[in-house]
Amino acid sequence: MLCSSMAMFSACASVVAGDLRRAGHVITSRSRPSHALRSAPYMSELVDKLLAAATAIHQQECHNGWLNFVPESNAEHEPRNFQDADFISYSVGPDSFAGPDARSLRDASLIHITREPLLSGGEINALVSEAGAAIEAGARSNFTYTRQNNLGEVHVAHLPVARAWLARKLEDTILPLLASRYGVDRTTLRVFDSLIIQYNASQGGVRQPVHRDGSLLSVNIALSRSLDYTGGGTFFEGLHADSQHEDAAPSAVLSLEQGHAMCHASGVRHAGHRITSGERWVLVIFLISERNVQAARRVAELAWEAQAKGELEWSATLFNACLEMEDNDYELYYGMASTLAMMGHAKDARALLLLATQRYACSPKVQVALGSLLLKARRPRAALRRFERTLELASDADDEEAKEASMYAGLCGVRLAQAQPAYSSAFLPQAKRRLTQALEVADASKRHAVEGLLMQANALSR
Repeated sequence: MLCSSMAMFSACASVVAGDLRRAGHVITSRSRPSHALRSAPYMSELVDKLLAAATAIHQQECHNGWLNFVPESNAEHEPRNFQDADFISYSVGPDSFAGPDARSLRDASLIHITREPLLSGGEINALVSEAGAAIEAGARSNFTYTRQNNLGEVHVAHLPVARAWLARKLEDTILPLLASRYGVDRTTLRVFDSLIIQYNASQGGVRQPVHRDGSLLSVNIALSRSLDYTGGGTFFEGLHADSQHEDAAPSAVLSLEQGHAMCHASGVRHAGHRITSGERWVLVIFLISERNVQAARRVAELAWEAQAKGELEWSATLFNACLEMEDNDYELYYGMASTLAMMGHAKDARALLLLATQRYACSPKVQVALGSLLLKARRPRAALRRFERTLELASDADDEEAKEASMYAGLCGVRLAQAQPAYSSAFLPQAKRRLTQALEVADASKRHAVEGLLMQANALSR
């Protein structure tokens, strides 16, 4: 469903792109981005066309969600009446941290965990049994994060028993829960997708990278007992133990007891935290709303796709359209900066990354991107501060941002020691520590470079 929706939206946007290119309305390598980023005369028309295309795709997704999870009978389901006392709630910061759709949700930055389990032991056993049999038979999802991280995963829509069960559970439990927490009309919510995920330490499926979900709201339900694995939980960027709520978060990683549920805005950045032993099963439900097209998110996905294809002028134009739709989401500034940097507009890219850090100070990927541009601008001391900040924020030493930051922090230290030999003792010890860390997690393609830097650092220390 995800792939077909994106393909249809991409096709619609390609028609718009052709019209714009013929009219000369794209940001090029010869443009002045500081001028191009202002509302151009054609931008309103572009936004309108993209919004119309996004709306058509969104309506189809909502229809598919309704078809996939219609209750088998016409019997009325008495919805549960959830109260604040039924939850433990944490905040990741301002509502803007919850992504481009935060304005459509009440208290969008809050994460809610149920105090009591929502699922019985019988329900859990049935879900895990059916999903396990499907995975054993070769069933897989098309989600990038699970493919890349060797996780077992199956779509609930492909599991007959689980599908019928979820259709019933939505009406009496899941939708009322979300309505009570985020102020959405439960009758407008549709399942975009639902997955049962298996983390298995013995098979190397231990974690997910930090990401946003491609929906409006996300629900996680623990299907395993906490004693069935070690580690695990969900990491949330921006979540700290200094929560202003009565129940302070114990750490940036939240864990659930079996059968308990956790919900959050899909735009809150999070990750399946690493397990170190055992198996962890999780039911995840992604929901969209008929009343929220999520146009900025959809267009941003096209902009990233265009960047990956090398269509930088179209990518920049699409990111510009995103910023016209939603100007308070840091990832849109980050995306635009990334494309402009590839187009040779380094100064404008650095300015946009600074704006991104002002809107969202806890993103490792923004910090490491800004550090890389500062290093290229021959400002190693400023770059070093960004790389060190990246390492403070990273959820796992094996994250790509952490790997990059460790190596480049070491490089900055070496360059500073070379430029200021009298102060080498201030830079080299930390540089060697960072390079040693980088060597421990370096991919084969980077090992030679890291080893060379470490040799330089050791030689300068003599």
